[in-house]
Amino acid sequence: MDERQAHELLTKAADEVVASAGLSERAERRYQRRRARSQMVATAVVVVLVGSGIATAAVVAGNRSSPRPVSPTPTTRPRVSLTVNTKTFGSLAFVNDATGYGVAATTSGQTVLAKTDDGARTWHALAVMPARTYAVTLAPPAVKLALWGPGGVWATNDDGTHVREILRGDVAGFLSSAQRMWATTRCGRGQRCSEELVASDDGGRTWTRAIPWPAYVDAVAVSPKSAKAAYVVELPVGSSGSPEIAYTANGATWTREPTPCPSSAGSQLAVGGDGVSLMLVCSVSARDRVFVSGNRGRTWTETVALPSNGRVSALSSYDGADSAFVVGLTATVRPGWANGPLTYPTLDQWAYKDRPQPIGDVRAFAFAPGAVMYFAASTGVWYDHDGVRLLRTAGASRANAVDPHEVQTVSFVSARVGFGLATGAETGIFVRTDDGGKTWVQVGSLFGITALHFERAVDGVAWGQNEFEVTIDGGNHWSTPRGAPVNQVLTWAAGRLWAISFCDQNPACAVSRPAFVSDDVGRTWRKTAPVTPGLEDVAIVATSRSTAYVAGTSPRTNRSQLAVTTDGGASWRYEPTPCGTLDSNLAHNDRVLLLVCTQGQTASQEFSVYTSADRGRTWTASGTDPFVGGYFGTLTNVGSTFVAAMQRGEIWSSSDGKTWRRETEVGEGFWSVSTVPGVGAFAADGDDSDNPNSGLWFSADGARWAHRP
Repeated sequence: MDERQAHELLTKAADEVVASAGLSERAERRYQRRRARSQMVATAVVVVLVGSGIATAAVVAGNRSSPRPVSPTPTTRPRVSLTVNTKTFGSLAFVNDATGYGVAATTSGQTVLAKTDDGARTWHALAVMPARTYAVTLAPPAVKLALWGPGGVWATNDDGTHVREILRGDVAGFLSSAQRMWATTRCGRGQRCSEELVASDDGGRTWTRAIPWPAYVDAVAVSPKSAKAAYVVELPVGSSGSPEIAYTANGATWTREPTPCPSSAGSQLAVGGDGVSLMLVCSVSARDRVFVSGNRGRTWTETVALPSNGRVSALSSYDGADSAFVVGLTATVRPGWANGPLTYPTLDQWAYKDRPQPIGDVRAFAFAPGAVMYFAASTGVWYDHDGVRLLRTAGASRANAVDPHEVQTVSFVSARVGFGLATGAETGIFVRTDDGGKTWVQVGSLFGITALHFERAVDGVAWGQNEFEVTIDGGNHWSTPRGAPVNQVLTWAAGRLWAISFCDQNPACAVSRPAFVSDDVGRTWRKTAPVTPGLEDVAIVATSRSTAYVAGTSPRTNRSQLAVTTDGGASWRYEPTPCGTLDSNLAHNDRVLLLVCTQGQTASQEFSVYTSADRGRTWTASGTDPFVGGYFGTLTNVGSTFVAAMQRGEIWSSSDGKTWRRETEVGEGFWSVSTVPGVGAFAADGDDSDNPNSGLWFSADGARWAHRP
């Protein structure tokens, strides 16, 4: 007998046992209580565990009919123009810290699949869904997104343009790992098996029963360590005892252990990042009791009591932590729970942080890579990054529109989302675009700031003379971190920031000067080994998290020198450069290191260009002055193409650093070029709003540029 035949035999035997035995009186009463309670639930009790794209959800629902696989023929849903009510999200799923999805109501009452591309700052409706659609989760690649509710499970891989039903019937819960989808369904009419757990490994084309014995399935959670590992809280049909927790490592064989929940309790479950730690919430009449286990449910420890004025409405493991969890509460009395999510353990206690305003009842969690936690509450969608929570749903007012021709410095994070500094009647205008630079709105003011860089739509740094500030909410708020590298030259690569200070008129630099690195977008910094001696008029470029180059003039010899590290700053080696006493500019295109030597900032300055294929040990001259005088602006690369943007209004490109071509001339001058991997480069010329060619320019390859008026 093969495995498939054995599974079919067990399934048939289980069905026969259920049909003959029926429900015990106690189990029947428990089911009726749960059914009545579920009919009062307006939105899903959503549990999200995201780790390597894993999301889980669990809800109790009523009026179930027999589930069955359906034809994969998709239904085309027209794009809709509706306003999303951001206070109604019952489910969230984030792909990264900028892009996410949710199920919410519109201001006119429809239920829609909604999407954000800017870290929950704004949301737009993708498709109208059935009114009782509860939740959206990330799903295996063939499905991409799955939405579910009491009517079934729907899948879309094109943001809701086409939606296909992959499971029809009364679905009580749904979750997905990287390869497998799980659904909790109600057996059909005439069947007395209560809820059953089914699974699909082929994108929803076929579903098989996952648990071979009849049971009430109360909660399901998947392990981030395995595509097929899962935990199920269930009460066997006919049992008069407490619910059990069943665990499978491979989706085929199960082990079962008792839980501390009473038989009448509903439950919620989450798995820690280690795949072993568990948190179990037992909902009883008086209050919710919470238990934790560090050994897959073999033993349990009750936590300290939750606040008495709230019931658990959402539960998740904390992304990136083996055994840390977070819960969301719904208040049992008006005006609602005010303090947002609670984390555990914090000194074996529940902890929450002060808020700038009441949060309201928390309904759902979603984690993006980097431990960015988004959560949906009755006041909107919030996020938590590094312990700071700020509202992310209020978009900028059109009354704060800024002339695109005045945007002078830019930093883009995607083809649509970018940030900038604009000139105008008020200096230090910090602006944002969500349409690729066509329109800009003022977010705030930054005084003394001349440059900025954003790693993501929420995380950025800004700096200038005696100023260095960071933001973790897209520029709504800024702060100066302790130990910030003030008066530094910055570069970045692979998520790491590098900084080194100017040594002009600083005697200490003649001895040594450390560089600094930050792996959390400027919030904390650590010193590298010192650059000895310190350099004046420095330029710095990083090519990876481990390799960086610093060029400048040695105060000892008054000659140009290159410092090179290939171990993240643990050590440096030094090479002379052909710049002599001239200033240096650096760029790298993964093939060669480019060095441009300049004589100050004069309109008639001359340039010398050199390349090195051996990390600065030897140099080859281009033989010509490619830029023919003028102020030098920005030197960077777009993929393999070098780009030199001149402050007199020219862009030059080169594939090898030896031969150069002038691509465009706009008249006033480029001060900033921002590159986005896989997208291209944006160049800003914001000096002259009367010049029709000023403003933003874009290139996908660094060689062909188009004006974006």
